[in-house]
Amino acid sequence: MPGRVGWGNKAQQRQVDAIQTTLNRVAQVGRMAAVPISDLSASSDLMTRGAQVSFNVLSLQAVDSFVLLRNFSQDSGSAQAISTWTAASLKSTPQVYPVAVHYADADPAIAGQIACYWVKAVPVSNATSSNVFLSAPQEFDASEQPSALQITGDAPITQAYTPTTQPLTAVTGAGANQATIDIAAFQIQYPFSTTGSDVGDLISYNSGSITPLLDSTTYYVFFDDPTYAGGAQTYIADPNVADVTAGLHRQYLGTITTPAHGGGGTGGHGGGGGPCFTGNTRVITKGGAKAIAAIDLGEEVKSLAGWVRVTAKLEHWYEGPVQAMGFGEFVTPGHRMWEGAKWIPAKDIFPDSQHFVGRVHNLHCEGSDDFERCYRLLNGRVAHNVMKPPD
Repeated sequence: MPGRVGWGNKAQQRQVDAIQTTLNRVAQVGRMAAVPISDLSASSDLMTRGAQVSFNVLSLQAVDSFVLLRNFSQDSGSAQAISTWTAASLKSTPQVYPVAVHYADADPAIAGQIACYWVKAVPVSNATSSNVFLSAPQEFDASEQPSALQITGDAPITQAYTPTTQPLTAVTGAGANQATIDIAAFQIQYPFSTTGSDVGDLISYNSGSITPLLDSTTYYVFFDDPTYAGGAQTYIADPNVADVTAGLHRQYLGTITTPAHGGGGTGGHGGGGGPCFTGNTRVITKGGAKAIAAIDLGEEVKSLAGWVRVTAKLEHWYEGPVQAMGFGEFVTPGHRMWEGAKWIPAKDIFPDSQHFVGRVHNLHCEGSDDFERCYRLLNGRVAHNVMKPPD
């Protein structure tokens, strides 16, 4: 190529320099053997809305951005972009590889589907079919995922939790109907770990208050913590008990009645929650039907896949709505049960609801999938295992 002295003016020189730079970049990208990522995966657990997609970036050289694509077939041509990470956003000083990238796909469209994910590397040069690199697809089976309503937070998902103390108190206000509910700092014991530990997380939450509220009124107090972050939360006092189970990752702290105007303070009671049964609910075991409260660790119960051992028992105090299953047996509204070849909340099967105060129970069964991690009731229903480990 001629030297710069052969060009007529500086503008022409700049144009040629820009063209040469672009050609150099295209050549660099053309030497990439494949999209520079590894360990593309998609998984779910009790803490995830939908799919948790992750991959490692191995190099940022000559890459402008990484794009996560998704569709419901192995045809990459129909995949749509759902998230983009620029190379600049992934850089650090000093640069350390691999760079871990995560994305929570909470789109209700994935429920009941086999989703496929790809990662596309877009080069710094203008993208063409010859210099855009696409990874192999990663499938994610969402056929047993929560319903679309559950993913968007319009219906409860399976979870269990137990506040270690009762944090609610209420006092009257200076004027009528200016009552306040105070929430003391507290902790919640969850049956799973956010860090992969075998021991469930004990998460701390800050104190708070709710005011003004009506005098002499019973309220149900809860909050939403979708990431199990703990700390400061927005606490809600609601006179409608049905709202306790109307949201995803909703934590129920209990019920409390505000005092009459000018009266003394009151205390809360209840709290905790999750999918459970009253202790008299009968479960099919190898030794015959047995009340769930009387089942022993190691005892075998009948699942959709055959006999499985009970490896843990969950029991806690609960005050709130329950669904009547007949024969004096009750289940909490959000407990998933097998119906019509899918898992659905108990409240969609048993419409009759009433208020319950007392201890409730559930089982953790061995197994590698939902068809093993479940147990049959004497009433013919199949109950999902609450303490499902992360995939």
